[in-house]
Amino acid sequence: MSLAFSLAEVSSHNTTADLWIIINDEVYDVTDFQKTHPGGYKILNKLAGKDATKPFKKTHNEKILKTDMYRKLCIGRVEDDQGGEEKVSAWRKILSSVGLRDQT
Repeated sequence: MSLAFSLAEVSSHNTTADLWIIINDEVYDVTDFQKTHPGGYKILNKLAGKDATKPFKKTHNEKILKTDMYRKLCIGRVEDDQGGEEKVSAWRKILSSVGLRDQT
């Protein structure tokens, strides 16, 4: 089962000691990989905690993501947590309109 991370959570992993990136909505922990990354550690540090999809696609064949090495680096998926409060508010309105109230 894949773990889900918010964008905010991924963005907090932005140091050389704790480095995550996003590629195609998948979250990769590249903390240890930065030492052996063929393109060097600097590019990974620049993208730490960010969506690296575009720069990745410019320099890599996406098939590489299916290799065992990259599968081991993938720790989950990113789920956009924006709009969470608006969704709760919308559900409360729906519940209210049918005569129910929120039990939370």
